Amino acid sequence: MATVYVAGPVIRKSHEPHWRDKMFPGWRKAHDLWLTSAYEGIAMASNEVGFDLVLPHSEAQLEGAKPALFCNVIQERLNKCTLAVIVFTAGDVSAAVEAAMASMMEKRQLILADDFKQLPRLLLGLPGVRAVHGGDPAQILHEVRSFLKDNKDSISY
Repeated sequence: MATVYVAGPVIRKSHEPHWRDKMFPGWRKAHDLWLTSAYEGIAMASNEVGFDLVLPHSEAQLEGAKPALFCNVIQERLNKCTLAVIVFTAGDVSAAVEAAMASMMEKRQLILADDFKQLPRLLLGLPGVRAVHGGDPAQILHEVRSFLKDNKDSISY
């Protein structure tokens, strides 16, 4: 079965203090709510259209992994996927790197951004990228569903 690889921040149950916590009370809650709705929309659309899904999740072996091992694991996961969905939040360098890696592997990808103005032009210009503002949950579901349906027919198994 075709697989969708999702790159983006890992939502953790407990958060270490962040410098934004004092400057912008409530930012983390809004950030996590958007991420949760993005991941839920991706999961629903993948299930509806018939794709397996690889979501970002915390793994003990990777949390403390050396950079080369971590990079190899991500590269292997991207190699195995059919399509990629990048959930981009401002300052998320890892998702940007994963988008570049997916592009170099000629993977078609959808980039959902919580703030479209924060998307680097380099990401927008990568081959195979469709980028959209991932607003409310209904819009996220619609965009992901459309992306998966548009690409399903062109996939060879």
